[in-house]
Amino acid sequence: ALADRGVCCIDEFGCMSKEDRTSIHEAMEQQTISVAKAGIIAKLNARASVVAVMNPAGGIYDENISIEQNSRLGSPLLSRFDLIFVMLDQAEEQRDVNIAHFLLQQSIIPGSAYDRPLDTETKFKEDDINGHWSMEKLRSYVSTVREKFQPTLTPEASDLLYKHYNLCRQQNGDGQTIVTVRFLESLMRLSQAHARLMYRDQVLLDDAVAVILLMECSAASSTGIYSGNGGTSFDFDDCFLHKSPIDTEFPPFDQTDIYFANEKQSLLQKYERSGNGSPNHQGEQM
Repeated sequence: ALADRGVCCIDEFGCMSKEDRTSIHEAMEQQTISVAKAGIIAKLNARASVVAVMNPAGGIYDENISIEQNSRLGSPLLSRFDLIFVMLDQAEEQRDVNIAHFLLQQSIIPGSAYDRPLDTETKFKEDDINGHWSMEKLRSYVSTVREKFQPTLTPEASDLLYKHYNLCRQQNGDGQTIVTVRFLESLMRLSQAHARLMYRDQVLLDDAVAVILLMECSAASSTGIYSGNGGTSFDFDDCFLHKSPIDTEFPPFDQTDIYFANEKQSLLQKYERSGNGSPNHQGEQM
């Protein structure tokens, strides 16, 4: 309730009691929390985005079993999260070098992270050098677009989201997490959020493509596609959609548009090959 219209961050999510889990169910489904104290019964608004972090049961993630078994949270609660990422701390030389370099650089340069004093920030001007926005500017932008835009879906975006949802439903059924209507609702919410991020009031095809690619990063890390568990929502030859988020490398700024255009083209070609019809096409066939 304190995070109403904001972001609620929860650490050690798996250590919640049964009573707390019941409350979080209500908060994530209805965006309210029921309170009954001292004879007073009330409902408090909890219109917040939930970011939760937890360790696997037993402290070690078993790649041979599902995420439901590793987390012991159950499908009803997990399905309420739009995105789920499994971050495994595996020894890899280049990744370890990058992490160590980042941490050491923060120690070498006076100040660290987002608490760096303003005079230090001005002195080093890292945001001007690498093209990143400052935290103050980013907060202002997010606050502006969240209040200004309420995006609506265009027919092209709706058609692509439907195809993705329908294909996931068809490919799902081999012991994986059941794809429900909540999955489609997540696609819609994330598409609208991406449209806001791009400063527009319509969800275009590019927004739908970006969200599908993001969703498949979530699927790649949470369904065991790289661990031989066979957990994939797609049956394409190369499964190009599935990319582990922990191994993803962002392209240089001057190549991001080209990189996205190539992935967009590949994605649309894959759906053409899948022959997955839209709701309108199905209605005509009926």
